[in-house]
Amino acid sequence: MSFQLSPALEERIQCNILKPHNRNVVGYLYFRWPGDLPAHRYRDWVRRIGTEVTWYSQQKDASSNYRAAIKQGLRGRAIPQSYAINLGLTYAAYQKMGRIDQAPGDRFLKQGMIGKVFFPPYNQDAQGRDPLTKFFGLEVDHHAIIAVAHDDKPQVLRKLTALVSKSDFLLPGGEVFKMVIQPNRNAPSPPAVKGPASGPFGFTDGISNPRNLKEAVEFAFGSSDLTILEGKEDLGTYMALQKITCHVGAFKLTALKLRDAINDRKGMKISASQAQALLMGRHRAGAPVNRYFKTPRSLLNLEELNNFDYRDAQSGKFDDQGSQCPFHAHTRRVNDRKHPSLLKPIIRRGITYNHRDGGPLRQALLFISFQASIERQLLPIYQCMFEKKPKEAMTYTPPPPLLLPGHPKLKYFAKFGDANSGIIELNRAGIQLVNFLTGAFYYLPSKLFIENP
Repeated sequence: MSFQLSPALEERIQCNILKPHNRNVVGYLYFRWPGDLPAHRYRDWVRRIGTEVTWYSQQKDASSNYRAAIKQGLRGRAIPQSYAINLGLTYAAYQKMGRIDQAPGDRFLKQGMIGKVFFPPYNQDAQGRDPLTKFFGLEVDHHAIIAVAHDDKPQVLRKLTALVSKSDFLLPGGEVFKMVIQPNRNAPSPPAVKGPASGPFGFTDGISNPRNLKEAVEFAFGSSDLTILEGKEDLGTYMALQKITCHVGAFKLTALKLRDAINDRKGMKISASQAQALLMGRHRAGAPVNRYFKTPRSLLNLEELNNFDYRDAQSGKFDDQGSQCPFHAHTRRVNDRKHPSLLKPIIRRGITYNHRDGGPLRQALLFISFQASIERQLLPIYQCMFEKKPKEAMTYTPPPPLLLPGHPKLKYFAKFGDANSGIIELNRAGIQLVNFLTGAFYYLPSKLFIENP
């Protein structure tokens, strides 16, 4: 029997968590509640704004209606479209509501996405402050976020305006910041492969997302035991949101420098696209680097795309030198595949879009993830990116290529798969590939809490 949630559970879980909403436009409202009002005023705001939230059961119905419309031959605007709306609360919101006793217990919800673990110190301004106001237009202690998704931008704008008016009616004098994002349909695209969309650098993204409903429930709520889930008073999950600017030109330049450095030595000659794969840890279509080099044109199915295997085909020995896929390659840095216990999966819902922040138009990523625990699931990923991993997991520990400009040298073997071919050092001093602008943590409560906060 396949894994299924009961209708009662489906009605308690917010949309976009277990399955993506697949809308083309997303608008965000960030709220800072006013003053020191009685706690029941803030609870009433949550209750009445919460009537706008889309639940998983409604998302399923909307998806069914969409598929039925396609079968009927409808296209584009002729297909009825519904909103997908989420509500997230910060720790400060629970304080305002007088509900500290009901606040989710993850320490990072209270601490926020500040500090060197989740927010690299090299992105601070000259005074050592994090540029939070550049993103939110709000101080750290904002209270709520509302996400409104739809295929039609005017519809999104109308709904955002209505929600701002509703909020001001309930809590006059608060502050709100609006951001509207359209996923960049002109982003660099990987070779055609059925599955996740491409990220800012043109690589297939989201391959490690849950493969089925059971995995999604496990990642989002910490257990797929239906008895446990039915017994939970609240069935919410944590959301991380972080804005990242990506410098595509600098990434391509770095790959060219690596290609030239390797091709200057005797051994395997590589192309620019192969050099990009070495930086990222995957081929653009998603195939692991070791498979990519052996079968460059192979388009693997999604089950195979995440099947990393760094063992020698004859000896079965683990590639503990990083001769096939460098340990500092992005996808291996965050999950070396040898120590799966170090990493508890997250659900990724990132959006690639164009961003202008007082300069030229750039590719940007709005990183969004859902997880049952920030500390147990998301923190290890950031620790792998910004800190050293266990010694037995790697021979050398340079930082990942997409991060940490203060450490410019990356090491590669001159010949792919040959740990005796000599070391190539790539000096990328002065080249920065990403900027973490800022971010925040939220809790997306279940219907039971929203209806009676």
